[in-house]
This record gives sequence, C-alpha cells and structure tokens, in this order.
Amino acid sequence: MIYSRPIRVLHALFAFGITLQLLLSSVMRQPRPGRLRTASEALTFTVHEYVGLALILVLFAHWVLHMAGHAPKGRAHFFPWFSRERLHRLGDEARELLPLKLGQPETQDAIAGAIQGFGLVIATLLALTGGIVFFGMADDGTMTTAARSIRKVHTTLAPLMWGYLGIHIAAALAHVVAGHRTVLAIFRLRGG
Repeated sequence: MIYSRPIRVLHALFAFGITLQLLLSSVMRQPRPGRLRTASEALTFTVHEYVGLALILVLFAHWVLHMAGHAPKGRAHFFPWFSRERLHRLGDEARELLPLKLGQPETQDAIAGAIQGFGLVIATLLALTGGIVFFGMADDGTMTTAARSIRKVHTTLAPLMWGYLGIHIAAALAHVVAGHRTVLAIFRLRGG
C-alpha cells in the first residue's frame, strides 16, 4: 500500500504517543485531594497529560488529512458501517479468515480497515475525554461532577485501546511472518 508522507509521519507519532500513553497509565497516579504521590507517580501523570495534549494535535491533523482525501482507500475503508457493499465485503473476508489464511494485505483489507477505523475512533475519544479532564481538574485533583464523569469514560476506554494495540501489532506481525512485507510501508518515513 502507498501512504503519503504526512500519513506515515502521523502514524509514527500515533504509534509512539499511544504506546507511551498506555505505558504511562500503568505506572502513574492521578492527583486526588489528600492523596500523597511519589515523585515518579506525579511525573508520569504530568508526562501523560502533556503527551495527551500533543496527541490531540496529531489526531486533529490526521482527521483533517483524512477528510481532505489523504486516506489511500477512502473514508469508507475505515468506516464501512454505512455501506451495504462494504459490510458484505467484511463478511466475505471474515469467512476467508476462518481457516486462518491471510491473503495479501492489498486485497484482503476490509477487516483491517474497519479495525483501524475503530482504533482511530477510540484514540480520538480518549484524547478528547483526556483533554476535558486536563482542563477540568485542579492541581490537587479536585474535579467537578461533570469532569469526574468524563474521567470515568476516559478510564473505561483505555482497555479498548490496549486491546486494539495488541490486535493491530499481532495482525501486522502475522502478515510479516506470512511474507507480506508491504504492511511495513507505513513505517518508511523517508522517500515519497
């Protein structure tokens, strides 16, 4: 698959930023009134906040490029739920995958596109809810009821991103093992 340079750069930023966010979330500790935190818990939380704000910008740039037509196979590739034809293709591809036979990623890509779209939506929701919590929380962790509710949504979505990341990496590795090296094109940051 051929990806534009901006899409490849944004993918690299996503891969690094989202992985870092997930790792930070496993060791950080959010401030709460009266809660003592170690220096590393406080530092990892602060880094999580600012990496999250940077990811909001990356996601915004990605959505702008996506809507401007930079998605190689179009928007429906990532969001097939609104097309009868795309849904049929998803079903056909799922049946093809039942015997665990991976086809070429250029032709057998309906499920991959739908999963990538799911990941993009989850990342966007995590970034937006995290941004709301960032601006809705005092330094000591005090939050309004609305901000606390948004934080619950944020923490509920995080395991979905862990699952997405695991599936995404496993699928890419399965393709590489099957000899489908074209999946690695997204990581080529130099060149056209």
